[in-house]
Order: sequence, then structure tokens, then C-alpha cells
Amino acid sequence: MRDAEITPKKYYRVMLFFSFAIAFLLDLLLFATAPMVTQIMGEMKLSHVDFGFLFSAAMISLLLFRIPWGLIGDRIGYLNVFRIALPISAASAILRGFSSNYSTLLMSQILLGFGLAAILPCLPLIVKEWASDRVLGFSTGIYVSGFALGNFTALGLTPQLLTIMGWKEILLIDGGLATLMALLWWVSAKSFVKTKSEFKLKDFTLVFFLTNSQV
Repeated sequence: MRDAEITPKKYYRVMLFFSFAIAFLLDLLLFATAPMVTQIMGEMKLSHVDFGFLFSAAMISLLLFRIPWGLIGDRIGYLNVFRIALPISAASAILRGFSSNYSTLLMSQILLGFGLAAILPCLPLIVKEWASDRVLGFSTGIYVSGFALGNFTALGLTPQLLTIMGWKEILLIDGGLATLMALLWWVSAKSFVKTKSEFKLKDFTLVFFLTNSQV
């Protein structure tokens, strides 16, 4: 396939989409288990203390690994960091849906926090690199709103879904979204090549379509 050149402005739109979607994913995965407290405690025979530690395990892991991920991002760049961290987040999110006991669910929560810890140190790097000073505040507002939407979806939509399906099925759906995002990032991060004067797109039909669609 012949390389298709795209302008920095159009490429910026794609990266802004990824920033928003990844931010959405972070809060969706992080808070998805909160409305499931009754179901998880009942099925696994947990106390409130057990569930509290289970829920906070991802937060603690996220807290512990944010600085290391930030240092790694400074070394290898956010493109490569997300190529590592997003698949880890997706795998752990899916593992939660297959958890059969407290230990496996706890381990998947810890692994989830480890993967998600890379997001906040690296998301600002996307905006810093691709947004001009004229739209820097706007771009920041767009991707930060992804956190709020993810939080709303996890806490507002999940209770509705619990009326028609089990908590494991919901976690598997969330894991599927994370897997899709990881795959999209893997393809795009490998396909985009940045030079001093132009941006090229190689063999990535979906992103080419997104960048040329009307906004």
C-alpha cells in the first residue's frame, strides 16, 4: 500500500481521540467493581474489609508504579510505554472476569493497577507533543473529560447492566474494550512515522479513515 501523507492537524485529532479514549478506559476499569460490591461479596463470601482491600488494591498498585512508569516513559517514549501497558491492562481486566476466588481477583486487580499506572504520566506527553500552544488548554480539557466519562460509565451504567447480566460478564465486556484499545494502539504506534516536515501513515486504514472524516 502506498504511504498516505496526513497533516499534523489531522494527526493531532487522532492522538486526541486516543488520549480521550485511554483516559476513559482508566476510570472505567478502575471503578467498575465498585457497584458490584453486593454481588462479589455474596458470591465469594467476603467481608466489607476484604472487599475494601480488593477494591483499593488496584489504587495502591497504581500509586506505587506511576513514578517508575514515568521514568520509563522518559526513556523509551509514550508510544512504546502504551504498547506495553495497554495489553497488560487489557489482560488483567479480562482475568477479572474469569476470577473464581478472592486470590485470583486480588491478583488481577494488582496487575490492573500496574498497567493503568502508565496512563497518567504519559497522557500529558501526547498533548505536549501534538497540540499547539493555541489549542493546548482545549486539548487538555478534551482528554481530561475522558476520566469523568469513564467514572460516570463505571458508577452509573454498571448498576443498570447488573440487572440484566452478571458481574463477571460486565468485567469481560470492559476487558474487551481494553483489548480493542490495546490493539488499535499497537497498530497505530507501529504505523505512524514522524519526521521533521511531514507525517506518514503506513498500512493503517482505520486511522486513515478517522483523520479524513469530517469533524
